[in-house]
Amino acid sequence: VSESSFDLNWFDGQGAPGFTGLTLHATAAGRPTASLTLPGFNNAQRTGGGLTVLFGHDPGSNSDYMYVLAN
Repeated sequence: VSESSFDLNWFDGQGAPGFTGLTLHATAAGRPTASLTLPGFNNAQRTGGGLTVLFGHDPGSNSDYMYVLAN
């Protein structure tokens, strides 16, 4: 998942029962939707500094990555 290849949309209160929280839905034309839920977190934490989300590229594997850190 990369910021340039996918549309990234964040939602509060989604996920499996008992494990709801901040959910990312990454969408791109012709690709399946990739979803990630961070139970117990919300959008205010993501935008307010409680979570850091970084994107990068690993040249060794030629793979994009997303790094999420709870501050």
